[in-house]
Amino acid sequence: MNKVELAYYELGSKSDRPIDIKKAWLRENRAHFCCLACADVYPKSGPLDPIVVDARGGHSQFHLPLEFVSKIRYEIIRDDLLAVLDPDACEYLNLGVLLDETGKQIPNYHTAQAKIAVLLRGGMESSNNGVCNRCGRRRYWPMPHGHGYLLRSTFQEGVPILRVQVGNFAVNQAIRDRIVAAGLARGMYFIKRPVLDEPEDGLPVDLKFYEKV
Repeated sequence: MNKVELAYYELGSKSDRPIDIKKAWLRENRAHFCCLACADVYPKSGPLDPIVVDARGGHSQFHLPLEFVSKIRYEIIRDDLLAVLDPDACEYLNLGVLLDETGKQIPNYHTAQAKIAVLLRGGMESSNNGVCNRCGRRRYWPMPHGHGYLLRSTFQEGVPILRVQVGNFAVNQAIRDRIVAAGLARGMYFIKRPVLDEPEDGLPVDLKFYEKV
């Protein structure tokens, strides 16, 4: 039987629309960022390459502490939220910059991807469609909808921030509390994700976010 002693909190932006990427730039560069077979963003081992966004509406379209871009599923994190994560979590993030169509950097925001990716697991109804034969991402989705948990054996104890499906961050209790204390929680939502010892989906414990192909 699983005994819940630990939980992480998945973060999501309350933005009602993604930040649009410049279409001409996307056509030329999407294959560099994303697997064209499954559309997942490739994991990076260092700084993220710049992304060119469509800023015709002005930089004022960036207004929440956590945003996201269309087509390339990176999180966009504002500097004040980044400061709340530092120093505990920033070493577990790869960061990059956003540019407008003139090549000017969008101020106060960075793209971000957590270095450690783990699967949210679900119940017996979960969808497990094997592994992408191009990038190795496991095509798994936890079900029923809204049900998801982490497995203790899939990451090291003490890791403050993780990447879960669709690129979202999952943070530990201490970081969640700091976000709330800093008054930044109004622009995002939290979903509690328990950390269990055994899976409830009937599948092996050691399913990885990425497998070798």
